[in-house]
Amino acid sequence: MNALHRMWILLVVLFLAVGSVSAEMTPLAEDEMAGISGGFGFAIPAGETVGLRMSIGTLFYYDEDGVAPLDQGGYLSLCGLHMNGSITTGGSPVSVDTGVFPSIIDNTMVSGMSYLIDDLTIRIDDFSIDAIRVGSTPGNGLSFGAVGMQNFVMQISGKIQIYVH
Repeated sequence: MNALHRMWILLVVLFLAVGSVSAEMTPLAEDEMAGISGGFGFAIPAGETVGLRMSIGTLFYYDEDGVAPLDQGGYLSLCGLHMNGSITTGGSPVSVDTGVFPSIIDNTMVSGMSYLIDDLTIRIDDFSIDAIRVGSTPGNGLSFGAVGMQNFVMQISGKIQIYVH
C-alpha cells in the first residue's frame, strides 16, 4: 500500500469521525432513556451515492521562527483547493455503533465508535491545488506551482474503530 492510499484512508477515517472525536460516551440511566425517541447513528444505505464537493480558498501553515540563518517566520499556503468525487456503498449499508467493545488491536474493552464498512468505493474525479505559496501572509508570496490528481478510485471493506486509549 503506497503513501497516497494511506493518506486517503486517513482522510476517510477523519471524515467519518468529524464531530465525534472529543465526545465522551457515558451510559444513560433507564429514566434518562425514557425521554429519548431516537438514537445516535450514521448510515449510508446500500447502493447509494453521496457526492463530495470541496472548495477551500487558502489552507496555511505558519512557522513563527523560520529556519536559520534568517530565523524569519512565514506561511506555507495551499491556495485554491478543489475536489469533486463521490462515495458509493455496494453491499451492506455503512453503519456506526457506539458503546463498549473489544479493541481490534489488543482485545481490551474500550469506549468508542465502530464503523462497519462493506464494499465502499471512494472516487475522486478531480482534486487540485491551484498554487503552493510561501510568504509573509497567508495566500501571498511566490508560487511553487500547482498540484492535481484525476480519476482516483479506492475500495474499502472492513471494520474501523475510533476510541481514545
